[in-house]
Amino acid sequence: MARRNRKSGGSRPAARWIKWNDHLAVVFGFEALAGWTAPSQARVSPGRTRMTFSARFTNAEGDEMTARVRCVRDGLGDWFVTSSELDQRWMFEGGE
Repeated sequence: MARRNRKSGGSRPAARWIKWNDHLAVVFGFEALAGWTAPSQARVSPGRTRMTFSARFTNAEGDEMTARVRCVRDGLGDWFVTSSELDQRWMFEGGE
């Protein structure tokens, strides 16, 4: 008997891009980042009980940074931020 290919562990909603709005500004804490430029959109990676938001910001010096916020849903259906991180590329040049 031939073996059948198995499907992956389950279906998961695909990540999507949404327009920047006031609700996202609250999630990312954007109001506290004076001089930063908000992105035009943010990426949402949904799940049943977890969700990740990511967006690229430009700080006051013009450097681009990627912010990532992870949320989890409690038993009552409310969402809470569990972690947030900020990634920045660093370039070092050496010479004599």
